[in-house]
Amino acid sequence: MLRRIFEKVLKSEPESKVLVVCMENICRSPMAEGALKRQLELAGVGTRVKVESAGVIVSAPRSLPDVRAVSVSQTWNIDIRKVRSRKISTEDFFDYDYILAADQPVLNKLIAIKPANAHAVLSLFLTFAGNNERADLPDPYFGTRAGFETIMDLIGGAAPSIVDRIVQEKLTPKG
Repeated sequence: MLRRIFEKVLKSEPESKVLVVCMENICRSPMAEGALKRQLELAGVGTRVKVESAGVIVSAPRSLPDVRAVSVSQTWNIDIRKVRSRKISTEDFFDYDYILAADQPVLNKLIAIKPANAHAVLSLFLTFAGNNERADLPDPYFGTRAGFETIMDLIGGAAPSIVDRIVQEKLTPKG
């Protein structure tokens, strides 16, 4: 145990890893990735937690986020222009502590492909934040900019609770 802690410090590995997943990894998950990174920075633990995003069905790997997602994120002082789409892999279930799905269909796909011995905790993004009223982040892709603004409001509202939970579960010394 002490050796693992020492290795993490020397390698500057994050103490926790979070992967946010939607269908194509061009709208909801990049926005959520950006919002969580921003909230982690504001909480002073940005270097201690790694956040990335992926999709369960990625038709064009390495694609940029949707321009509406980029624009709406920028209004929240969040820059997602460097995010590139990628498909979730089997290794992700071993590499990440938490895999947060944008909606129930995505979560169902994740449950179906998760290896039996993988340790990642699977949850809906909003449920993980403690939101019991609304579980899904509706896909804004076929809508207007207003749909992206609604999604960013939901994501931005949930991000502080998610960061608080990660800090409590993974970064706070147990004693």
